[in-house]
Amino acid sequence: MDAAYHLEGDILEALLKARDEDKFVPVKTALQSFVQTNSYETSVQVTQTLFNSAVFRGIGASQIYLDLSQEELKRKTLTTVLNVKKAFYGVLLTKKVLEITNSSYQNAQKNLMNVKALFGQGLVSEYDALQAEVRVENIKPVLQQVENSLKNAKDGFKMVIGVDQETAIDVDGEFTYEKESIPEQDETIGNAFSSNYSLSSLKMKMDVDKAFIDLDRSEYWPSLYAFGNYSYAGSADNLKFQNYSSAVVGLTFSINLFNGDRTRKKVEQSEISLQQTQEQYYQLKDFISSDVKAKLNEIKRVQSTLSAQERNVKLAEKTYDLAVVRYKEGTGNQLEVENADVALKQARTNRLQSVYDYIIAKSGLDELLGKLDPKYYEQVQKQN
Repeated sequence: MDAAYHLEGDILEALLKARDEDKFVPVKTALQSFVQTNSYETSVQVTQTLFNSAVFRGIGASQIYLDLSQEELKRKTLTTVLNVKKAFYGVLLTKKVLEITNSSYQNAQKNLMNVKALFGQGLVSEYDALQAEVRVENIKPVLQQVENSLKNAKDGFKMVIGVDQETAIDVDGEFTYEKESIPEQDETIGNAFSSNYSLSSLKMKMDVDKAFIDLDRSEYWPSLYAFGNYSYAGSADNLKFQNYSSAVVGLTFSINLFNGDRTRKKVEQSEISLQQTQEQYYQLKDFISSDVKAKLNEIKRVQSTLSAQERNVKLAEKTYDLAVVRYKEGTGNQLEVENADVALKQARTNRLQSVYDYIIAKSGLDELLGKLDPKYYEQVQKQN
């Protein structure tokens, strides 16, 4: 064994001594690039939903929500029209009351002048003269109070119509009453249920809530998508590109296996929202039914009393004129004139208030019945 090892060592040593280093070429390193100098790539990718319940449900819900928004716009337009009408007639009512009060004040002044003339001739006592003067002074604060009420009514009207408070405005118009036939109560309530914008908005809100329930439930369902990809590319060290293309077509299928019971809780929350809307709907129906009855009763009350009030105004005017004549002839007294003037003022005010109540009740009933003039809605749409 030792002799064999010595022999191999001797052979290896002899070979190393015999190697000629001049026969070998020196080895050098160089940087090698595996990417060509110029390259380009263009790709187009298309994805198409084949089945996604959330997408389909969402499209249907968006249309319902659009209809709801339009119904809400009509409701707010009608409410704005009613508020403007109330504010306008409120100013007009106060203005007419001021005219009545001012007329009573002028009557008191004329009466004072007559009493002073009679007192100067010794036909009436000093007590009558003082009483007439006190009556004039008592009307002055009432007149000022009504003037302040008119200013406040105008300020409120300016707020409703969006006019600057510093702008001076005035209203012009008359309280006209045209007797109309009163519809049947049950028929009117039925028309209100079918035409009231607030009620129809809540009905559409229930449809929206149901759509959201279906939308939440759609998370239980899988989704399926088709996709396609096309690529076109080329590369070269110069401008003579070597081009190549590739295309891929496939399907993507996904489903929620577990999401921490989140979907079920979302569905429950949406169902609670639906129940709340349903409760609001039934409460509003009860309120509309009650409000329609109240408006009809108010209209009936005004119609039954207005003719009597008009006759009462004429009687009060005649009574006042007779009281003045009686006092001038010495057969009446100052108290009769004062009472006649108070009665005339009250009769005129009562008739004016009744016509105002009739207009407001009729306008309120129109709102409950959803009677919106198309020109107002078209104007709002143009502004938006």
